[in-house]
Amino acid sequence: MSSSRDDVLNRIYVGQGFTFKAGGGPEQLVNALEPVLKRHPEALALLEFTSPGREKRQIDCALVGPGGIDFIEVKNHRGLIQMSADGVWTVQSGIRKEMIGNSKAGRSENPYDQAYNAAADLKEGLKKELGLA
Repeated sequence: MSSSRDDVLNRIYVGQGFTFKAGGGPEQLVNALEPVLKRHPEALALLEFTSPGREKRQIDCALVGPGGIDFIEVKNHRGLIQMSADGVWTVQSGIRKEMIGNSKAGRSENPYDQAYNAAADLKEGLKKELGLA
């Protein structure tokens, strides 16, 4: 079953302080999410929110559906990306090579680590909020 763009947009929830700018990153993310949400009318997307766990992690995107929650860590890099789940991520653009990641609590995290740790913090926070911890 296919959904209209309006239906899709009604299933994208945006965190406080997050704004859409024409042609900017958020609009590109919505455009990338649209085909997924059209194919899965039972799913919704949460953009730019903070997890309720102890670490208060910033989450770029979470897709929520009957099968669970999938996290998407959004980056804006051009070039050849080299990555692994447990190592350093780099992007090579011409002769320039740079690391991709973020620093949290004094340690460096690649995008996979960021999404994994955000998921763990969300799980911890939701358990506490629901009285299950």
